[in-house]
Amino acid sequence: MVRNKWHFLAAGFVIPLAVTGCGSSSSTTSDPAKAGTSAKVTIAIPAKSAAASFIQLAVAAGLTSKNGVNVTLQTSIPPASTPAALVSGSIQAAALTSTATQANGKGIPVINVVNTGTHAPFVMLGGPGLKQISNLAGKSVVTSAPTDTPGTETHRILLAAGMADKTKTIPVASVPGRSALFDSGKADAIYEALNLALKDAEKRPGSTIIGDNETLPATPADGLAVTKSYLASHKSTVLGLVKACMQASDMMKNHPDQASPYLQKIYDLNPNEAKQFLDRQKKSLVVTGQPAASAFTNQADLFNKQPNQKIQWTPAKVAASWDTSLAVQAGKELGLQ
Repeated sequence: MVRNKWHFLAAGFVIPLAVTGCGSSSSTTSDPAKAGTSAKVTIAIPAKSAAASFIQLAVAAGLTSKNGVNVTLQTSIPPASTPAALVSGSIQAAALTSTATQANGKGIPVINVVNTGTHAPFVMLGGPGLKQISNLAGKSVVTSAPTDTPGTETHRILLAAGMADKTKTIPVASVPGRSALFDSGKADAIYEALNLALKDAEKRPGSTIIGDNETLPATPADGLAVTKSYLASHKSTVLGLVKACMQASDMMKNHPDQASPYLQKIYDLNPNEAKQFLDRQKKSLVVTGQPAASAFTNQADLFNKQPNQKIQWTPAKVAASWDTSLAVQAGKELGLQ
């Protein structure tokens, strides 16, 4: 297997000066990347979340621009609203694979095009005195809504440890709101993105990471989604995005020393925190851009266990929300197979 190394002079963001206005609903729109010019793309990512580290790194390290795409990252769109934003054309891609899969299952024409991780980088941060999940008996955990993936994962982690009926779960939609509850001591633990946990541990001395989602079955946790029509009309642009995402995943997994300076700047981490981030995330990173078949089965199982789930998910239904043809092409061209 050929491994590409990425060498850059200094960490810094590539900040595009314009936001694209091209819609995703037209299949006749010309593809700038195909014409050899830089394509302007707006990508929705979860605010402050390391779940989008692959695309944030790709932009910061200049990988997107090297692949002919000028990217603006959008953090103000709530995850549940991203499918509608994709269809309207206000954004061209979203770093929310499970949200796209759920939308696809409802008939919304969105499709995932690249997979960069089997587990989103989320951890359980316990307050002072808590050392393991079993210490949460009689305690409280703040997390996202039970229908969101972090909320579902929180329940499954507690269930596996025999703590589901012994721990109070506090669902809070706002990321800052969750951190505020934990930092103030009003919640004993918090399930959140790894980068946020590292900073919250500083704000509440004595806190430590007591668990993560690595014990849960692998799913297509991280990646990019676009609309089917945008994929059809902008294949060269999407291929550039797919390549950049795969290169970023490869950098974090196989060349962490090169990724570290960028992640320090992106998430305001010190070198030791960046090392912790990369060490924890390394085993879940995917560099081929493609989910394993078993991941579709696990994703269906995860969805079916969510509260008030109205769709009966099967592995085939999950797989239908993916088109990895460009990931296969990118893997061959980059030597990442």
